[in-house]
Amino acid sequence: MQPVKDNPVKVILVEDDPFAATQLRMLIQDQHPQFHILATCSNGREGLQAIQQLKPELVLTDVEMPELNGLEMLKRVDSPDFEVIFITSFDKYAISALRLSALDYLLKPVNPEELASSLLHFLQKRKEKQRNEGIIQNFLYNMNSRENAQNQRLAVATSEGTHFIPLAELLRIEALSNYAKIIVKNSKPITVSKTLKDLKETLPTNMFLRIHKSHLVNLLHIKNLLPDQKLSLTNGDILEVARRRWSEVQQAMA
Repeated sequence: MQPVKDNPVKVILVEDDPFAATQLRMLIQDQHPQFHILATCSNGREGLQAIQQLKPELVLTDVEMPELNGLEMLKRVDSPDFEVIFITSFDKYAISALRLSALDYLLKPVNPEELASSLLHFLQKRKEKQRNEGIIQNFLYNMNSRENAQNQRLAVATSEGTHFIPLAELLRIEALSNYAKIIVKNSKPITVSKTLKDLKETLPTNMFLRIHKSHLVNLLHIKNLLPDQKLSLTNGDILEVARRRWSEVQQAMA
């Protein structure tokens, strides 16, 4: 662990690959001077110690590391009050859980433009005083539930705070221009500033199907296929299915 001088945006790097750690540190120091690195840690144990001692605002951590990986490290932090950007190889389970939990991540090798985008996103959230209470815990929960997508939860931010929606209770999503309305079982609708396309890319493809330009539905909640290319959901909603998607819906329900 190599401490360096303090600064307004306190950052800790946790990466077991020396080359990757050096590349990331140099990118941040050369291109993003508002982010100063307090420590570079080679494993989760060093990372945990640095987090506890240095109180960072932002932690960039590899997901998979020997001894103590990034997930186990975060599990041992009581009430984390920092943001996290994960660094990972292409692990479909980790990426799926990260997307569901609305967490930023970077694929190895780290692309400078993607790093810049993630750091800008952090600055925007800090400026708007957005807090991600429960986001990290939700990611850990989703990773533990990765073998059964029904048990995972979607994190969505609204003006009222962050909602964690069990996928098994998410009935459908309706497009509202650049917003979307999420219909949840036994709950009031949740409006989010995301497009239907964004949410579709976040959700598991084996559970959610786009049936129309305005509708994404949970296959678990399709009750019946109706005449005139419509379907009913378990909550009684009746939705129109686009002509070109009707055969796809029939196949999914076969």
